[in-house]
Amino acid sequence: FLDGGPRWTINGLAERLDVPGSILDDVVSALQVHGLVLDAEDDSVAPARDLGALHLAALTDLMIGSWANDADRYIGFRPDNVYQEWTMDRNDRLTLGSGRYRFDRATGALQVTIERVESKGPPPALPGPTVGARDPVPVRVKSRNEFMLGGVAWTRQLRLERGPGAS
Repeated sequence: FLDGGPRWTINGLAERLDVPGSILDDVVSALQVHGLVLDAEDDSVAPARDLGALHLAALTDLMIGSWANDADRYIGFRPDNVYQEWTMDRNDRLTLGSGRYRFDRATGALQVTIERVESKGPPPALPGPTVGARDPVPVRVKSRNEFMLGGVAWTRQLRLERGPGAS
């Protein structure tokens, strides 16, 4: 793009990156939703903004919300870089860690620092997050509703809506 060369096609880029085109298409679609990428009728893609103006705020916007993994752990990315992590067992014991997060500008890796941990509910408290900084973890966005964090899959938790027929 910077040298004025031809645009990448999704198939060409998928081949170059050695990833299935369907996965790359999901990623490109998520980038389009957030106004970062434009596509043309010839299946080519291009930045939707000046490349010098792209920054990690777009990734942060994509991640805002609550996420869960298969091990019944939950994380939440809130505005202003507030991070929460919690675990709840069948006896309503909750361990909640809260702190700050940021994405490393050079690598895009997630960096989390837990500032406070509290347990709620009947003892004993569950093992959960511990106070302190964590090592950076690579992030791979798969779609608007799924990403990989250090090899663990996380799925967006949709808000529950109350209304007729809701329990």
